[in-house]
Amino acid sequence: MLQRKKITLLLTTLVMLVLVGCSSKKSVTATATAGRYPGVPKQEVILEPSIKGERRDLVQEIMTWIGTPYLYGGTTRKGVDCSGLVMEVYRKASGKKLPRSSRDQEQYCKKIKRGNLLAGDLVFFGNVKGGGRVSHVGMYIGGDKMVHASTSRGVMVSRIDDPYFGPRFFSAGRVPGVKDGKKEDPVPQPVEMIPVQEKVPEITLDQLDLILQQKVDSISNSLLFD
Repeated sequence: MLQRKKITLLLTTLVMLVLVGCSSKKSVTATATAGRYPGVPKQEVILEPSIKGERRDLVQEIMTWIGTPYLYGGTTRKGVDCSGLVMEVYRKASGKKLPRSSRDQEQYCKKIKRGNLLAGDLVFFGNVKGGGRVSHVGMYIGGDKMVHASTSRGVMVSRIDDPYFGPRFFSAGRVPGVKDGKKEDPVPQPVEMIPVQEKVPEITLDQLDLILQQKVDSISNSLLFD
């Protein structure tokens, strides 16, 4: 009977772990739901578990724009350009108002090193190899990837180091007010208190003999009067 209960408990635990795993996988997957260009494959991004809060909202919002047609000066799902895309994503996901042009957005952001990029940060590219002047912007989503509005394929996912964008990388920027996304400090664990041993008083041989005699007398009396 006991063995059967153990097996039942084990099976229940395994089922719960499977359900939790499936739930976690769904919660970190953002899939493009907007209309796509003919022939452009559906793009899917697995969000890193470390992407949380406002940054997670930004990535999930911009993923819903994938497939939106490119339109110079556009800011809607009927058509959008690169700077209009990040401006609208920030407005919808975090309530922040960004400048309209990519050059103004680059000036507005706090400059950060490329190696310090976090999901939701902006990446800027020049019009020529080596930089030139800012002419394009995308939003970093982790894994060395960005979402941006391509003039030829609309909103899509690209690598920031691909053959075209890599040589044209200009700068990386962080929108003011967005949290840096660092992990929370670990909760301090309680420290096990080790009791301090009290000093044992010294006992002389005479005192020890007296204590033993008292114990013997006590045991003898209990046996006699029981």
